[in-house]
Amino acid sequence: MVQGWSAYLAYGNYEKFSEGVRHLRREYEFLAREFIREYPILKEDARLLLNGMFLDSDYPDPSAMTDKFSVIVETLPLPAASDFRVDLGQAEIERIQGELQTRLQNEFTNANKDLWDRLSLAVATFVDGCKYPTPKFHDTLITNLQDLWH
Repeated sequence: MVQGWSAYLAYGNYEKFSEGVRHLRREYEFLAREFIREYPILKEDARLLLNGMFLDSDYPDPSAMTDKFSVIVETLPLPAASDFRVDLGQAEIERIQGELQTRLQNEFTNANKDLWDRLSLAVATFVDGCKYPTPKFHDTLITNLQDLWH
């Protein structure tokens, strides 16, 4: 994930900025789709160019490529009386609120998924370590589970 940057925007420029970002996002998404469409051809070109050094595992499956491209522009509230939303139209305020609600829901979902993924990995490791006929029981089987609670 590429780290982003933040900026403050005067409310008078918000609508113009927002439209410009939407335009650039559409263009970016178009170019990303074009790349994904061409990806199998590019991968095959790499196979020929790299000859014996080509490793298929270096190239993700095309179906996974869509998740590799994204542009996120977040509009966050300002903790001040001169909140920029005061002079925005109701539709724009509702759109921003919807984006914030979606972002919060995504953060909550991702946090829960991360927790379950870490727990699942620790339990799977524990189960694998205890398998017969030759269980390999080490202290880390327990401490890895304990670490999830701290």
